[in-house]
Amino acid sequence: MPSPIGGNPAKYPTTLDIPDDTDPPDAADVNTPLESLADRTAFLFARLIASPVKSWRALNAQTHKLIAAAWDSRGQWWGVSTANVDTVATSNDEGDTWNTTSPGSSSVPLTAIAVDVNGAVVTVGLDTHLYEWNGTSTWTTHSPITLVNVSGADVAWESVNALWAVYATTDAAGWTGGQFLTSTDRATWTDQSAHLDAKFIAGDGSHSSPARHVSAGGGRLVVSTMLNGVGYIQSADASAPTVWSSLATLTPTLTCTQMSAPVYIPSANTWLVVLRKTASITAVEIWASTDGGQHWTAIKTLGGTTRSVKVEQLAVLDPLVVGLNTDGNLLYSVDAGVTWQAGPMRVGQPGATSRSIWAGDGGFLELDVGGSSDGSHHSICTGAPNAQTVGV
Repeated sequence: MPSPIGGNPAKYPTTLDIPDDTDPPDAADVNTPLESLADRTAFLFARLIASPVKSWRALNAQTHKLIAAAWDSRGQWWGVSTANVDTVATSNDEGDTWNTTSPGSSSVPLTAIAVDVNGAVVTVGLDTHLYEWNGTSTWTTHSPITLVNVSGADVAWESVNALWAVYATTDAAGWTGGQFLTSTDRATWTDQSAHLDAKFIAGDGSHSSPARHVSAGGGRLVVSTMLNGVGYIQSADASAPTVWSSLATLTPTLTCTQMSAPVYIPSANTWLVVLRKTASITAVEIWASTDGGQHWTAIKTLGGTTRSVKVEQLAVLDPLVVGLNTDGNLLYSVDAGVTWQAGPMRVGQPGATSRSIWAGDGGFLELDVGGSSDGSHHSICTGAPNAQTVGV
């Protein structure tokens, strides 16, 4: 019986070993060049056909100052803003034009958004409220957050178990730094904070709120934070959000000050996260987990010698991972972060104070706020990527 072979998209053999007259006529000798050809084919397919990061175009200027976005199954983007209060924006044309709706109070900045498979939406307001869109026409306000005030938040929807998760933070003096909530219906929320390590709930000693994230994928929830240059991550099966893994400690070789939200690559069953050094020449460490976020290993360092690499966030359109490198070309990987290539140069807004990248079936959306003008950018499937390998 023949055996299928897919090829390795991370390898491009420069030569092929073919059998000669003295080699025995067996499968091992015949398969060697065929395997090399399969690797070449997979390599070229990943870079020239499968990769949607082939060009980057500027979208129409927008004044909504969007900082977070999510893609729904109906083919539209949703975005929220902390500057333009009480604003949820939607786009049906890849981000060129946006329509707005007001979910709550007229003075509420919104800081995170997630959408489920049915088009239902949850967004988090800095007034400690959650705002729910039922997928058709109605916004409903819920108040499960008991923090004095919310300085930041993250929200995720886990599709396998149909579970919503919200991770809210505060910088109010004298209060705990975070609160973790889950819900199956967007109306009734359960406080799961007591099940997490204290590093995710307590502040960092100065009542400031370090970046905290919750991500979902592969039936699991992953929470992350960074304190004093060290990353911390815990994970749980989303069917049992009261039972969390042991605390994973990510101690970078670089002197890192920021950590991105973890992202999940379904085809590789791998989680990735970026730890970033901020200096005159920036560098990042890529860390990976192949056991659902329980254990993490540093797999790649980018930049840091003569080349500055400043990846602030990752986005996944399986199997492709894109890194928002604000010091140059977008970076992308097709082998779960082991190797990285330089994609097109970003068109981003000069001097932008906030940048983020988001993935949807239509491609990738970059949101820039501040600088010469507020705007957003979106990838489209034209042209060809630059296959230059980036690293040190």
